[in-house]
Amino acid sequence: MAVRPDPRRTGWWIIDCRPGGYQAKRERIAYRGSREAALKWEAAIMGRRTEQMAKVRTIREIFSLWIVNYQQRRSAETVISVRMVWRSHLAPAFGALPVAAITRQAVERYKSARLAEGVKHRTINKELSYFSAMITWAAKMDYCPPCPINIEGFEAKLTRAPRPAVLSPDELAALVAHMPERLRVFVLLMADAGLRRTEALSLTGEQIFIEQGLIHVTGKGNKQRVAAITTARLK
Repeated sequence: MAVRPDPRRTGWWIIDCRPGGYQAKRERIAYRGSREAALKWEAAIMGRRTEQMAKVRTIREIFSLWIVNYQQRRSAETVISVRMVWRSHLAPAFGALPVAAITRQAVERYKSARLAEGVKHRTINKELSYFSAMITWAAKMDYCPPCPINIEGFEAKLTRAPRPAVLSPDELAALVAHMPERLRVFVLLMADAGLRRTEALSLTGEQIFIEQGLIHVTGKGNKQRVAAITTARLK
């Protein structure tokens, strides 16, 4: 922030600041009075931001604030997954640090340690994306200064999903035949109608239209789509 005389009005001062935080839009506040009073007003604005930052000393404290906001925008299943990643992996590695202490070396050590545990590159990238989103949010909310580095995962060529192994029709039929009756419908919803596991498990009778041969599916992000019932065994 800075205090300078208003070139158009005597006795007025311009205070340049970002009341919304480091990533917020810069604002110019006009203040009428002495320079000393303008400087005190500037200090008051800075003091409020500094006080807010001082409340958060470690990344562990940031997580407790961020997860409350995060769970308002994500499914319960995703929030459970993030909490598990934090508790088991991110917190032991970074929880006690202030944001200013995050280094590329620390991130690389985390990646190496997780690889040594047999974790896939894609999984590690997802964990680091949670970590990066948390720090970015905290800086935007003025709880901490911006992260001194870009938290980077592995390059795309290391994170491509493997090609799925698809069962032949005979293999699928044999698998279904040996399943308990109560489980068959869930497997066939995935195999014959293309539903995801969570979609199949959460399906209700009101979403199924037998006469029309259709299923109304609610997928990721509450997106709606229609799947067709194309096989007699699923019907």
